[in-house]
Amino acid sequence: MKTLIPVSTLMLLFIALGFVASAQSGIDFSQHSLGHAKKQAKAEDKLIFVDVYTDWCGPCKRMDKEVFTDSKVADFFNENFINVKANAEKKGKYYANRYGVRAYPTLLFLNHEGEVVKSISGGHSARGFYRLGEEALTLKNTNYSKYQTIYSKGNRKPEFLKAFAEYSYSIKHKETYALALEYLETQKDWSSVINMKFILKHSIPYEGEKLF
Repeated sequence: MKTLIPVSTLMLLFIALGFVASAQSGIDFSQHSLGHAKKQAKAEDKLIFVDVYTDWCGPCKRMDKEVFTDSKVADFFNENFINVKANAEKKGKYYANRYGVRAYPTLLFLNHEGEVVKSISGGHSARGFYRLGEEALTLKNTNYSKYQTIYSKGNRKPEFLKAFAEYSYSIKHKETYALALEYLETQKDWSSVINMKFILKHSIPYEGEKLF
């Protein structure tokens, strides 16, 4: 004897399955080459987000399972970024080598020219990762090359040097240490609250160097 399932029940089942599939889809990642990602980012006026990971990385797996599948995170990143997965020990090795990745996961935010807008290593919660994306968007039009152009034209005003050093620090650029020192050399009072906070922040070792 055959049991017929009402059409209304089937429709509800399909809708439910659709919601489940949507919730599980998460961030729409590709494995594009940098060249392809740059072209797409330029055409769509977006930043590129690259998740540099490895198969054995625990925090990477946790972000895959708990963060990249979060519906709010997924909607935000799919709308604002070209999202790329880069396995540092396989096809994504180019990203790891080009951007000097030493820890996993490393989360790279690049502009359409391939320049780093923001870079940070380590696992994050869905809320923290969402904030990283927001911060990257605020830096979208203030990339390193623009600071470098102003610097090369001779601008050595304290406020500019401080802003340049802060931006350089945010993207882990190798010139951060030199810029921080150059800013402090313009200051008569290193003990001011602003300068003490700056010194404490930049005393964190960067490639073996620190202010103190």
